[in-house]
Amino acid sequence: MAQVVEGIRDAFNKLKRKVHIALRTQMGDADRLAQRSHEVATFLSAAEPHWCLFSSAEFEIIRTSVADMQDALDTAVNQSSDPLTTPLLVVSKKIPNGKGTGRHRIEIDPQFLSGVLQLRGPTGIATSIGCHPRTVRRRAIEQGLAIPAPPVCRREVQEDGTVVKIWQSTGPTIAAISDDPEALDQQVGEILQLFPHFGREMISGALRSRGFRVPRNHIAASYLRFVTHAFIDGKSRLVTGLRVSSNNLGVTVLDVLESAAALYGWPSRLPSGWKRFGAVVGALIFGARDSVHNIRIERLWVDFTRGVGKKWHRFFHELETTYGLHADNTAHLWLLHHLFLSALNQDALEWVEAWNSHKITITAHRKRSPRDMFTFGLLEQGPRGIGHLIHQQEDDIPNIADFGVDWEAQRIPAIVAHHHDNNPSNAADHNPFGTYSISTPETMSESWIAGSHWLSTSNRGLCWPGS
Repeated sequence: MAQVVEGIRDAFNKLKRKVHIALRTQMGDADRLAQRSHEVATFLSAAEPHWCLFSSAEFEIIRTSVADMQDALDTAVNQSSDPLTTPLLVVSKKIPNGKGTGRHRIEIDPQFLSGVLQLRGPTGIATSIGCHPRTVRRRAIEQGLAIPAPPVCRREVQEDGTVVKIWQSTGPTIAAISDDPEALDQQVGEILQLFPHFGREMISGALRSRGFRVPRNHIAASYLRFVTHAFIDGKSRLVTGLRVSSNNLGVTVLDVLESAAALYGWPSRLPSGWKRFGAVVGALIFGARDSVHNIRIERLWVDFTRGVGKKWHRFFHELETTYGLHADNTAHLWLLHHLFLSALNQDALEWVEAWNSHKITITAHRKRSPRDMFTFGLLEQGPRGIGHLIHQQEDDIPNIADFGVDWEAQRIPAIVAHHHDNNPSNAADHNPFGTYSISTPETMSESWIAGSHWLSTSNRGLCWPGS
């Protein structure tokens, strides 16, 4: 027995060294990292039958360490199989302190800091940026994003001469409605009217999306007791797109995807079920790998149905059983879409905001909201799929006056004659469409049309290329 125990301990220590080396020398080699991950899983399978030979504390350490190694290797495999195509986001930089000696000053982008302070405190932000939490706090105060907090502990002298220590929180500012029961009840009532089955965490997320940070016990004290296409980021659980539509056509799903991509970039993986939506979608997502995180969207459907779907299902069922709605009547269905589709989508959008703002419990990590995990994932692991958002370049148009000219049209007598008859002041003897000072407006405006080029316009209207 002792030999078995020593053998497992020795194999465990060797495995730790191998994983340590792999994580530092084999990044980018997904196959070798996956091999190490398989070795870790094999070790645990071999060691589990002998758990009784160890003390409970020692074997729990082995289990926890193996789980940590597995998580680190899985993350490394994902990063190696999905390499960055754009550089890491730069939100902080070091600059000389002006004294000529000493440490450089760390400056943090004000726009970035103002956004992430709504998601994390200074300690959480500092971990991702690579500085001390006090640096984050000082920059927030300097940029007017925070106010100096009172001391954590202060001493007060009582009438009898004794000194009492008074401790007070320096955490995020609590919303004023936390101490106003009527105002809080009104906000919670509005949320529950939209989403009758929301729990405390979802109510808390909905309140935060409205700009109110309220303690959980205050929410508990005020607790009063709706076919859909959605996209969710598999890693952070952020809902990137969700819409209720009147059909399940591929072009409809494509429109939801394009809207989501315009905000969050293109996904590197999509479920294999996408093939059923046809060529119009398949052509657009060509090259994207299959996702293994389909369970994420399945869990989202459960929560969405509970939060929104049941409410509208009961409403439509009541219309059918009490007020003569016939689901097979196309006129009735058209009227339902006309009357309630926009309201249903408004509910869905508000639910998405609440979901993206509510905090999720993750094993071995602090509770984080999907928006928090997505934002700091971009910062810590690099952006993917948003190159078109970061590096937009304008087309090089060497001669704006010639842009959009149909040079073939000048060879057609009927077109040339029509141009002379209707534009006598702009006529030219040789080339009515060429670059002449008499035919070129003194000033030109520019109009941007999505998915096209820069188009020149004159005082006679928009000139499309080839017109």
